Amino acid sequence: MALINNPQAVPLAEQLFALYVSVKKTQDDKCVCDICGVDFTDAPYYRKPKKGTRGFANNPDVSPVLCMSHKTGWGLTLLNAAYGYPSVDETNNKQVELLFAQFLAKHIVKYANQLRKH
Repeated sequence: MALINNPQAVPLAEQLFALYVSVKKTQDDKCVCDICGVDFTDAPYYRKPKKGTRGFANNPDVSPVLCMSHKTGWGLTLLNAAYGYPSVDETNNKQVELLFAQFLAKHIVKYANQLRKH
């Protein structure tokens, strides 16, 4: 939650989310995970991600497409944020977008650390 509580980090999170939205719009509704890029185009119907990821019900245009592992991680992040301090209201688009930016930033850092090890 440090990203949401830190007033200096909020503009950076908003920039990251704006970058995510611009990249998402260039994907032309391709069925790939927005984080890892796993392609679901040829997957059976039951394996394809569903529209409307949890937390983005009020803002379906920027709703991420997530593979099962990232969807599980996002669900746990939302669950922890809903019952943690400070709590995040899933109906508040701004709070959910900042939380998703934090989730995305953690995955970017994780991937960067993996690249640095090799």
